Amino acid sequence: MEPTYIQKIAEKLSFSLKQINNIHDLHTEGATIPFMARYRKEATGNMDEVQINDVVEQIKYFAELDKRKDTVLKTIEGLGKLTPELKHRIENCYDATELEDIYLPYKPKRKTRASMAKEKGLEPLASLIFADTAFISACSASWAKIVKALGRQGSGAVFIHSVLLKYSSQGAIKAIPAKLELWGRSS
Repeated sequence: MEPTYIQKIAEKLSFSLKQINNIHDLHTEGATIPFMARYRKEATGNMDEVQINDVVEQIKYFAELDKRKDTVLKTIEGLGKLTPELKHRIENCYDATELEDIYLPYKPKRKTRASMAKEKGLEPLASLIFADTAFISACSASWAKIVKALGRQGSGAVFIHSVLLKYSSQGAIKAIPAKLELWGRSS
């Protein structure tokens, strides 16, 4: 465990570095909390089971935080967006919530039907439907593209529907129900 983690635990729980190091070592060797409290009083500084448990919980917390930091660094590096400043911020983060806040803009998004429709090039069609500009002609002219991209007529409607719902959830569409009903009748 990193010395900075040991220091943070000692500061938070108001114990000496020696006590924290000894408990860490005993815990790593497989000693149980009751064993440390009863038979290793000299190593723990006469700490009771509750105090030792608090230290062990903090050790586990920082071990998990360290694993999460590695995952976050690898993910952001894989995206090609890891800067020296960002790496420094992640490495010097000692709070899981703060780490997740740093990671949030780089976190991969869930794959939704709307995102799959965008990947298949159907967003322009959804934009036309949304704008209501030549709605019927856009549907008929683009239907061949939808069928070709998605393989069957029904799934095209589902994907366009998903994109329109995505717009709607972002507060952009007011008259979405009528347009979706019209879309349903044209398919």
